[in-house]
This record gives sequence, structure tokens and C-alpha cells, in this order.
Amino acid sequence: MTYKFLTFVYDQPRDPDGLAQSLLEFEKDSRVQELMLANYEVFKSAYIRLAAVSGSEAATWWYIFWVSE
Repeated sequence: MTYKFLTFVYDQPRDPDGLAQSLLEFEKDSRVQELMLANYEVFKSAYIRLAAVSGSEAATWWYIFWVSE
């Protein structure tokens, strides 16, 4: 796994559709590519959750105190 994978996936969250395509371009390790493609739904779910809680400060606090328990 390249260091770029960590900064690309975790430091700059993005839509999983574009993420998977970009990953195939810059990550040459086939094991990492397979891992990403096999766990597409996990990345999609996390992105949707991030988008929901990033909408407003109230949504963020609601998520912290009510959903994360």
C-alpha cells in the first residue's frame, strides 16, 4: 500500500465511485485494489454518513450524541 492511498482516501473523503476509479490509477498493488473494490459498500456508507453530518453544525452534534452510541 502506498502512502498516497492513506492521504487520498482518508484525508480527502470523496464519492466512492470516483475513489475506486482513481485508486485503480495510482495504486499498483493488486491486493489493495481488490480490497478497495471488495469493500465498496463500506466506503459508500461512510461517505453518505459523512455527507449527512457535514451538512450543518446541528447535524454533527446530533450524530455525536445520538447516533454514535
